[in-house]
Amino acid sequence: ASWHNAGNFVAGSSTVEFQGSIDTGGQINGSQITTFHHLIVNRPGQMVQLGTNAQVNGDLTFTAGMLDLKGSNLILGQPNGMLVNESETSHIIGATGGEVITTLTLNAPSQNNPGNIGVSLSSASNLGSTTIRRGHVPAAVPGVGNSAARYFSIQPTNNTGLDATLLFNYFESELNGISETNLSLYRGLGAAWQTGNAIGAPPRNTTTTGHRAVFGALDVGGVYTCIWDGCCIHLPRHHL
Repeated sequence: ASWHNAGNFVAGSSTVEFQGSIDTGGQINGSQITTFHHLIVNRPGQMVQLGTNAQVNGDLTFTAGMLDLKGSNLILGQPNGMLVNESETSHIIGATGGEVITTLTLNAPSQNNPGNIGVSLSSASNLGSTTIRRGHVPAAVPGVGNSAARYFSIQPTNNTGLDATLLFNYFESELNGISETNLSLYRGLGAAWQTGNAIGAPPRNTTTTGHRAVFGALDVGGVYTCIWDGCCIHLPRHHL
């Protein structure tokens, strides 16, 4: 079945679950944006697809199947909007655009992964109100190539002297043909791209555990993605 909202849906404490393994239904659309409380993706071998923007104020739980943004945005309302149980076989995708968005205040965060969106921040400073966007359209960096199919846009109110550490999580299916042994962090500021070394993340402050890349000593504003690079920061992969 699909979800079509043309009225005033009041979620209360409800849970909406998309089920089924047949290749029909699974759409979220309508003339009105739906704000869910809890939402469950449980479609083995199939997808839930956004046809319009949507918001989740509680848990968005992945049991089976993908959630395709399809060019629309998914807002994780705070303080409780949370992605739960994303995995290699059940997670958010968005090859045609759209973003997962969350906004909250980060004051001296310590490995804070807002809404479990996939990027963790640590800093002794007050970042203020911070908006984080996660998308899945690979970036094309001139002279370098295409990035992994995941990026984070991080926009803090305060972005000076943060000395922040950023932990970038990804799924292996998002690597877009890039070898994990040659991953580098790039930051986009407008039309310009900077490599990890240029943004204050020296090799001694980089490591990986599983599918996580850690970069230190950053002012975090900008768009971050991982790209193959044979000359800059190499992040050898270590399994937990």
